[in-house]
Amino acid sequence: MEKFLTAVLILHIVSGFTALLVGLIAMFTPKGSPKHSLWGRIYYYAMMLVAITAVLRFRNETGLVFLTCIAVFSFYNTFTGRRLVLVGRKNNWQAQDWIAAVICLVSGFATRLRSTTDT
Repeated sequence: MEKFLTAVLILHIVSGFTALLVGLIAMFTPKGSPKHSLWGRIYYYAMMLVAITAVLRFRNETGLVFLTCIAVFSFYNTFTGRRLVLVGRKNNWQAQDWIAAVICLVSGFATRLRSTTDT
């Protein structure tokens, strides 16, 4: 199990660094261009990996609940941005939008509960 957690941590670090680097590249390419879309898509999947690996790696370490929730919040913002690009700004939420919102809300409550038990 320890080897698995170490591999997940390495993947978390690599995907986080990739998201940071690729996010900067996407930020400085012209919006709407094919390059911007490519780098934005890579950023989206890197952030997805960051969130997944944070949940896998830190779920049993209660001291890191806050950081796990930050990863979930960050991906939720990325997910919402991608959904706006794909669906547009219409007010037609689908099941995946509601599921993501509920996960983010639960994550926020977990952060709050964890912070009240720390004091």
